[in-house]
Amino acid sequence: MNIDETGVETLEQYYEKVQEGKAQLINAEAERIYEINTRGLLPGRYALRIWQGVNVWFDIQPSLDQTPPDLTVPVTTIDIRDILYLSTDELSDIFWVPEETALDINSLEAAVANGEGGVQRNFIGTDLYATFIHISDARVGKWLLVAADGAGNLSAGITITVAEHGTSNPNVVFLEPVYNSLAIVFFNKKIKANFEIGELKSAITISRDNGATYQPLQPFENIFIDIDRLKISLNDFNGSNLRIKIAAGAIEDEYGNELAQDYISPPFSAGVEITFVGPNYVAAGNKFSIKSDREGPVFLMKSGKYASSLDDYYDMVSKGEAILIDVKASDINKAIEVDTSGLVKGEYILKARKGLQLSLYISVTPLDADQIQIENNRSDNDVVTVSHVEAGDVIRFYDVKLNTGELIVRTEIVPEGQTSLTITDMELKVEGGYLIVTNTKPNFDESPWVTIQYPSALDITPEPIPIPAPVPVPLQMESFEVGNYNNQDTANGVEL
Repeated sequence: MNIDETGVETLEQYYEKVQEGKAQLINAEAERIYEINTRGLLPGRYALRIWQGVNVWFDIQPSLDQTPPDLTVPVTTIDIRDILYLSTDELSDIFWVPEETALDINSLEAAVANGEGGVQRNFIGTDLYATFIHISDARVGKWLLVAADGAGNLSAGITITVAEHGTSNPNVVFLEPVYNSLAIVFFNKKIKANFEIGELKSAITISRDNGATYQPLQPFENIFIDIDRLKISLNDFNGSNLRIKIAAGAIEDEYGNELAQDYISPPFSAGVEITFVGPNYVAAGNKFSIKSDREGPVFLMKSGKYASSLDDYYDMVSKGEAILIDVKASDINKAIEVDTSGLVKGEYILKARKGLQLSLYISVTPLDADQIQIENNRSDNDVVTVSHVEAGDVIRFYDVKLNTGELIVRTEIVPEGQTSLTITDMELKVEGGYLIVTNTKPNFDESPWVTIQYPSALDITPEPIPIPAPVPVPLQMESFEVGNYNNQDTANGVEL
């Protein structure tokens, strides 16, 4: 307690100071270390007083952090069983207390201690996509939501309404653009279409001019409902001032509560575009280069790794599972070198969050199915062509048998000065099948398999055998004499 709190002589008086919020009680046990939270205490000299023991004096200095946390709550009316999505810009304690509670840290802590509210300690919520809390111990009614950082700074209070189960309307929490082809609209509860899915599609429009005009979705653009998410597949995702509008009444929850008003999303843009400067493969320990069309973090991680939030990406970086490429404003659309030292061979994913991901191969060189053409003939002279390769590349062909794929058919090397390899005497299965093709560059490991299905030679209609055109035969005429008088054939008695 503060040394100005005088006149405390009995144990009951100490407890009274605790109830008044002028002292903290620590139920200490022997041989244990305790952390004391000084948040909410004013700068000054304090005493750590042990009943019937010694006093320890210490000073609390003014905090250098005077900036309150920024608390965002997209939906302020929730079902009593719903979760509450929110975000803060720094590590904070999240309090929910009766609406009339005074906005100071001692009053917030006292309300929680008296069972009049709740708190979630050390809440990290910089990303709405993955951050929410369960409002436990909250009754139907209005509550005050407040964030408090480690220095005792408080956010502005936000009033939320907790409604009876099954009575609140569905509301949009946020929109998440994904991979330049998909926009996911997250709701605060399980949803369904209020009418046929085709009619729902007509109730969703998109603006590419920041809301000035809206156009219907195109025939090849589709929508899907997945529990609490509306997924909108967009063919043309280009632009930086995109908005989605969902008409009121188009969505409802399982109790028939409808979306009460039109939802118009904040402006969003196409994801970060990353391109390779050069090939998308590199020998281990060497450098490769990329370009990015905007500033921000780009992450390089082993294929198969997954992150659901920006914090997850940074966590992988801290564990050595990913490399951070920090693109500055001065780096935009310029070649940025990335060192692969220490990375093991294999396939990697290069990704900027909310952008299209690219594959990078370290010490392997991938082939694409489009590089391989197969002609399965009825004879044994089948033709296989592998294009866009380099002289010295080792191309291996495998047949798929016994579910192993390990039966090698043949190995060929791309000749000097050539950029393609053509084999004209390959022996493929007449009935059709699968051929596996790999590429191994000098000083590289063998690439991942590319499996190509080829058709049956029996399904290929042979070209017709040309039939020569008939040669005309001249007509042979025999001569005969014609009588001079009245045009009669005097020999046969026929009048001509």
